[in-house]
Amino acid sequence: MKRSFVAALAGAAANVVAVVSASANPTAYNVAPLLQARDPFADRFWGLLQGPVAPPQPPGTAGLLYDFREVLGRPDLFAERFYGQAVAMPPAAAPQAQLTPAPAPVTAAPTAVLRAPAPVPVQIVQAPAPAARPIPAGLTLAAAAEPSRWYMSGAVGAATLSEATNTGAAVANQAAYDVGPVLVFAVGNRRTASLAFEGEVALRTFGLSTITPAGGTPVTATGTVSNVALMANAVWNTNFGWRFNPYLLGGGGIAAHKLENVDAPGIVGTTGDDIVIAYQLGFGADLPINQRWSLDTSYRYFSTLAPEFTDAGGNTFETAVASHNFLVGARYRF
Repeated sequence: MKRSFVAALAGAAANVVAVVSASANPTAYNVAPLLQARDPFADRFWGLLQGPVAPPQPPGTAGLLYDFREVLGRPDLFAERFYGQAVAMPPAAAPQAQLTPAPAPVTAAPTAVLRAPAPVPVQIVQAPAPAARPIPAGLTLAAAAEPSRWYMSGAVGAATLSEATNTGAAVANQAAYDVGPVLVFAVGNRRTASLAFEGEVALRTFGLSTITPAGGTPVTATGTVSNVALMANAVWNTNFGWRFNPYLLGGGGIAAHKLENVDAPGIVGTTGDDIVIAYQLGFGADLPINQRWSLDTSYRYFSTLAPEFTDAGGNTFETAVASHNFLVGARYRF
């Protein structure tokens, strides 16, 4: 029973294969017209199979079932093995070489050279001047003028009057004075860059401190001593290019010297005045602030010839006048 069933099954399978082989559609697997090159898949996996060559295919069926011989130029081993298409292939015609004419030489068109455009000249246009505004009637504008040669100055400071010896027919004593104030005002003219001339008025006032009789001891004294001086000075500026300008000063003039209510124990009181010749020497420094204003500091030694006075008893005597003056002030150029 088993053997007859297996034999029947094998026979059925053989019939199916035979029917499929015989009734296959010749166009179902006929890809020969589509292939223009060798079938690498068939070469790799089916072209290497070895074995007996299948019997020849019945006449009339060659080239219909998977017949790649016409495409590949040699027997199709796959078809020979499974379909028996072992027929001789006509010798493949040797490929004829076709001479392709060389392409005509391409003449490159001349390349245009790009040049930078020429620079456009820049024209500098001057800005128009602002429109002038009319000046109202009665108003005039004066250009700022350079300072003139003329200037004025003022200073204030302290002065010391040296101890003075009073000598006369019946007078012999020494007077000492307190430190007193000094005021100076001047108007000048610069003749050159280094030389200037000026007129000056100065006021000095001192209080009497002590009087010492000849051969005696100092006693307290009262009263004041003052002088008003009118001086003509020459000022020489030493311009060294510094921030400040040092200068030397010298001058001469007259001074009105006055004693007022001078009194001390054992001394006859005196009130009087005298005009004498005066002179002074000094130095200082001028510090400019702007074109017209400057600060000034200076030292001056002031002295006069001996003025002559008469005391209340009618005794005439002379005294000495010499003072040291320390000043600070300002100067303005017109």
